[in-house]
Amino acid sequence: MTIGTSAPGKSVVQANREESCLSAAFTAAVEWRIVSQNPCRDVPKIEEPARDRYVTDTESTDSESGFRTNWHRLMQKALAAGAIAQAFTFHDLHAKSASDESDLSTGSTRPASTGAHSSSTRF
Repeated sequence: MTIGTSAPGKSVVQANREESCLSAAFTAAVEWRIVSQNPCRDVPKIEEPARDRYVTDTESTDSESGFRTNWHRLMQKALAAGAIAQAFTFHDLHAKSASDESDLSTGSTRPASTGAHSSSTRF
C-alpha cells in the first residue's frame, strides 16, 4: 500500500504500527544474535495526524465510576464558568428536585434555601 492512497491518516498510522512491529522483531533477533543490528532503528516515525474521539453517552455512563467522573468534570466546568457558586453532589440535586416537586404539589411558597441547600447554590 502506498502512503496517502487510502483514507486520510489510516495509512500513516498503519505504517508506524508495522514499523514498530518489525523493529520489535529485529530487536529480539539482535538479542538472540541472529542479526547484528536492528535496521529499523534509524527509521523515523511518520507524524500521525491528530484525531478527536468523543465518548458516547452509553460509554460514559455505563458504569457508576463513569457517571461520577462525568459529574465531577461538569462541576469543575460549571464552577470555572461561574454558573454555580459551589459544587454539589448528585444526591443534593435529587433532594432539591424532590423538595421542589413537593412544593409544587402542595402549593407551598417556602424559600429555596433550607437545610443543606444554601442560597449561594444556584440550580
